[in-house]
Amino acid sequence: MADVMRLSPVSSGTELFVTVRQGKDEGRARVPGQNPLTCILPPGTDDAMQIIQMMDLTTMIASETLPCGGLLIHGALAERDGSGVILAAPGGTGKTTASNRIPPPWHSLSDDATLVVRDGYGNYFAHPLPTWSRFFDNGPGGSWEVERGIPLAAVFFLTQSPEDQAEPLNAGEAAAYLMESVHQLMGVPARTECIRGESESLCEMELAAVSALVKVIPAYLLHISLTGRFWEEIDTVLKERTGAVPADRKEKTSPTAKKFHRSELPHPAIDMFGAGHIPIVYSGPSMNPTLRAPDLLDVVPYHGEKPAVGDIICFTPPGDEKNVIHRIIRITGSGIQTQGDNNPSADPALVQEDRIIGRVIGATREKHHRKIACGTLGRFTRWRMHIRKSALDRIVKIIRLAKPALVLTRAISHLLPGRWKPRIVLFSSRNTRIMRLFFGASVAGEFNTIEGKWTIRFPFWLLVNETALPTVERP
Repeated sequence: MADVMRLSPVSSGTELFVTVRQGKDEGRARVPGQNPLTCILPPGTDDAMQIIQMMDLTTMIASETLPCGGLLIHGALAERDGSGVILAAPGGTGKTTASNRIPPPWHSLSDDATLVVRDGYGNYFAHPLPTWSRFFDNGPGGSWEVERGIPLAAVFFLTQSPEDQAEPLNAGEAAAYLMESVHQLMGVPARTECIRGESESLCEMELAAVSALVKVIPAYLLHISLTGRFWEEIDTVLKERTGAVPADRKEKTSPTAKKFHRSELPHPAIDMFGAGHIPIVYSGPSMNPTLRAPDLLDVVPYHGEKPAVGDIICFTPPGDEKNVIHRIIRITGSGIQTQGDNNPSADPALVQEDRIIGRVIGATREKHHRKIACGTLGRFTRWRMHIRKSALDRIVKIIRLAKPALVLTRAISHLLPGRWKPRIVLFSSRNTRIMRLFFGASVAGEFNTIEGKWTIRFPFWLLVNETALPTVERP
């Protein structure tokens, strides 16, 4: 695998242990949240199985980049004049053909998969990944310079068309296309090795990473014909968006055009919330409903001030590299006790002050920014959330016992207006098949292909008999 990816040996960093399970159903393909990382692969020593093992290992490594904004995208990577573009599409749509057709000075770096990672300044870099299908059935094989990261300029989603045209996508459309492209390779919703809750957590991290990327990187629907010059549409887009004009077209450069340089990008902490502020994307359910993914949080270091009970802080737990955002519930001589507003118990380990990145003072959701209470007011907020959660839990238990009431409320669903009537939508791709229940625009529930049953959210389960809903088999 190191030869295929042209990986250089290193003597520092996170360790990765790889082993092969002995039995067919023993072990899991990934053990999350451990340092060193552990990857347990399916058994087999023949060439085909070794390729599958390398594919699984690549997916696991890509998953570890999710918390810091990394994404494994089902798309080809092409580079010109130091800038990279991704040509994303499902298998059979034309990624490889497009990669082979794109002429110099463009360079095709990969034709199947690209790993996008984000640095500490919010800049995105694209790394080519191997086309593992080239190794099956005595294929040509090959190698890819995975360590080489290209500044990402744009993402293009391919669609076959009689004419070549680049159509800009808004952030919502881009996120939907990109989420599907990520799922095609990572297949998070259908991964049988995930423990309960891990799949949901990975999906939330995916959504947060996708939402952050589409705010920075422009996305387009690229209509390509069989014989046209689609790369000229890409050239035009790059010129209009960044002023990075290809060398053979400089005579057409506008006097005000300016080439895009990584060094010229502002630090997000200065440009977004102010000097010294740290923007962090929240993910996970532990602070619901105070915070919800993918809220953009305004985090400020303490700078000599002392943390107070009630503060929501961002910190790095001992022995872990992933940031956690929880509320301070107690301060002792041995350390700081934290707990998520939505968690039933406190965190097991105490937090030391040198592990704290800062306190959360604000959160932005879409275009709405709100202040986050700290100190005494934060303690009151936590108390109010605890009372609210306890009351809702009791109400749910009572309603579940009142079966005649369920019969009545389910009868009411037939009287709802047309746009609010329940409907079932099947989402299907190469690797995943997901069935969801909608009431209007709200997601009321989802069918879990692994467990083979529906999960209906409150209060929608009052109106739905999940045993009467259709089911779907795993692809």
